[in-house]
Amino acid sequence: MMGKVLQIERAELRRLAEKRLEDSTVKEPQSVVETLRLFHELEVHKIELEMQNAEICKARDDVEMLLDKYTELYDFAPVCYFTLDHLGLTSSAISISPVPVSSGLSAPG
Repeated sequence: MMGKVLQIERAELRRLAEKRLEDSTVKEPQSVVETLRLFHELEVHKIELEMQNAEICKARDDVEMLLDKYTELYDFAPVCYFTLDHLGLTSSAISISPVPVSSGLSAPG
């Protein structure tokens, strides 16, 4: 299912890129040397984009892994969990006990 959605998005992206190219005023290369230089630039740019895409996919996977980890941690908390900010103050509290956690809690100090 997700693959089909990505194919549609890629097709739409391609269509929009081709439309933008039609609307632009790009000069055609005037020599074989210029054509080869442009081809080289396109190949390098393609590799750069593939590398960026790999980094983005890795970052997405890392975020999904952390989301799963903390979702499981909070969902199966025995009583409650507090999330502290950089000052040590409670920024959120999650409770599964019958007694609600007070939203006005903060660290001693």
